[in-house]
Amino acid sequence: MKIVDRLIWRELFGPFLNSVFMFLMLLFTSAYLQKLMDLVAKGATTMTVAKVGMYSLPLLFTQTLPMGMLLGTILAMGRLSGDSENIALHASGISFYRIGRPVGIMGFIIGVLAVAWNETIVPPATTQMYKLQAEVVEAVANTNTAISYTVKRKGTDLIDEWVYIAGGYNKKTQSLLNVTILKFNDKDPKKPEVLVKADRAKAASSDPGEFNWDLYDVSIKYLDP
Repeated sequence: MKIVDRLIWRELFGPFLNSVFMFLMLLFTSAYLQKLMDLVAKGATTMTVAKVGMYSLPLLFTQTLPMGMLLGTILAMGRLSGDSENIALHASGISFYRIGRPVGIMGFIIGVLAVAWNETIVPPATTQMYKLQAEVVEAVANTNTAISYTVKRKGTDLIDEWVYIAGGYNKKTQSLLNVTILKFNDKDPKKPEVLVKADRAKAASSDPGEFNWDLYDVSIKYLDP
């Protein structure tokens, strides 16, 4: 290993680590922080939420490696240029190709490590993350925990329906219990229009992506004259 290699790698290593950490925090915040907050709202323990967050990191780490390498290289080369070290290297007879070779070697090593990490660490970690999330949902399903959520109008933040399920979800019968739906007026989004109450509701489709429910023992009250 020559002095020029150690110089380039020393300038590159710090910015690379900082860039990976920065991208890791950005991706984690944008992709998983809200999901973790939802788990907390569902009653998951702090340890379970911490484990879900930890198991989500390997997948994000794979995605941040190439971005960190790119930004780290830009920062390192900018530092060399700012300190006129590149001029000194050229004056010493070192070509641009020779300066870029350590960067290429490090990029190749990072690429190999990323592939190995993605094939060995990521699959079991991701499987465990989804397993824990499913356990939280199942735990909620086995209780009488009340559920509430809002349905927003397409393309807006205006609330179209407010749904409150006082009896929670009965896993054995696969039905929602004591359902209340408040529909708001189309012209005046702040004005309730219809109040619907049902003793229970069952999914109208076996497709988990569908949110259509059949209501039973329903009473409807029109609030808007």
